[in-house]
Amino acid sequence: MSKKKRNIILIAILIAAIVIIAVIIGNSKKVKSNLSIETTDDMEILINQIYEGLSISPTVMTTVININDGSAFSNATGLTSTDKIDSVVVSEEPITSSEAYSLVLVKVKKDKYADDIAKEMNEKVDSSKWLDDIAERVYTTSSGNIVCLVMSSEGKAKPVYEKFKQLAGGIGKEYGRTNNEGMAGGDSVDVIPAVPDNEAIEESPVTVPERGEPNSGDVVEENIQDEEVPMT
Repeated sequence: MSKKKRNIILIAILIAAIVIIAVIIGNSKKVKSNLSIETTDDMEILINQIYEGLSISPTVMTTVININDGSAFSNATGLTSTDKIDSVVVSEEPITSSEAYSLVLVKVKKDKYADDIAKEMNEKVDSSKWLDDIAERVYTTSSGNIVCLVMSSEGKAKPVYEKFKQLAGGIGKEYGRTNNEGMAGGDSVDVIPAVPDNEAIEESPVTVPERGEPNSGDVVEENIQDEEVPMT
């Protein structure tokens, strides 16, 4: 075998080794989810598991959303396109309730879509859709092919959100929104899972529209206090 051929073979082996190492490293960084969700029945079972041991209002209703119903789909998720969505199940208070509460599970068609969908939902979901209340906090994250959104008061939303994370095991990026005025489209901030439990996570000031009929360009800025978010 000539020296030139040996060099070509060695280069090919080296490239193959680099590719294999890259694949191994990439796989090691993937979020490993405990969830195995295939159907809307599985999603409803997961919601029941989340609620076990928690105090949930008896007026909360769990419903499978027809994603072809644009109004119902957008109302539940804040999304406008179903291209990446397989199914949606929502468990929430009626819009006539005096308490704002919603837990939304979205099954995406491919795991790789989950993070982008979680972020978009956090930014766009309407947290003021209830007639007599506003969802103070909006939390979203993903695990495997499931995106989870919880919005309500801090005291009601946080336990539900933490229970989902506990059941899910590995999760993707977390997104949080604090709504003083509760209008849709508020600012979102990444809540980085790598932050130690004893280190506070800083949220950026949130600019929200004034309620009523604001003049063009008028905004109210509110500085949000640093909040410590326990990581799992």
